[in-house]
Amino acid sequence: INVTLSPELKDKLFRGELFKYRCPECGFDFLINHKCLYHDMKKRYMIYLIPDSENTEELASSIVENLKNLTGPDTVDSIKKEMASYKLRIVNEPNRLIEKIKILDQDINDKVIELCKMVIMFNYLKDSNAPDINKVLFDYKDENVNFIIFTTDRKSFKAALPSSTYDEILSNLKSSPLYEEEMAFKTIDLVWATDAVQNYHVLNQKH
Repeated sequence: INVTLSPELKDKLFRGELFKYRCPECGFDFLINHKCLYHDMKKRYMIYLIPDSENTEELASSIVENLKNLTGPDTVDSIKKEMASYKLRIVNEPNRLIEKIKILDQDINDKVIELCKMVIMFNYLKDSNAPDINKVLFDYKDENVNFIIFTTDRKSFKAALPSSTYDEILSNLKSSPLYEEEMAFKTIDLVWATDAVQNYHVLNQKH
């Protein structure tokens, strides 16, 4: 999906039509979670949607390896230079793909967003009677960073952090080796954030 060349595909994705299949026999609509590569040439990022059942690392790395193996050293150097400023991400479902697009389209650091989710979850779980969390998704950013918490009992709640918290976490992240991008597709999610907190201490105690 190259939305720079075919912007209408982005609209179809956000309307929920891109992964919809209608059975020609019964007319029933199915949602099919299939692999796709989302590419925004202007914003300079790619997101590879790979369902959980797929070999995520192998499939994602094959794209970069294919670029590296192009014939001719001049071509390889050109590709590497072009890709150096790209963000390369992996997600496992369409909702995560849409969330990641919303983040990167606003030039927001998705690593910081995942760390903000950790803070949101810490605050939410202070209530011992709160339903279990299913997922937390970024919504939008203004003077606050806004999220939606989805619970296992199929309810949803809005939650927010002040933008100053985002800025503080971003500052901490810039002081760690996690800030720099690599020429490789990476899964930046709560698993990544948990590792970042445990091993790199990118969240302050006050968060």
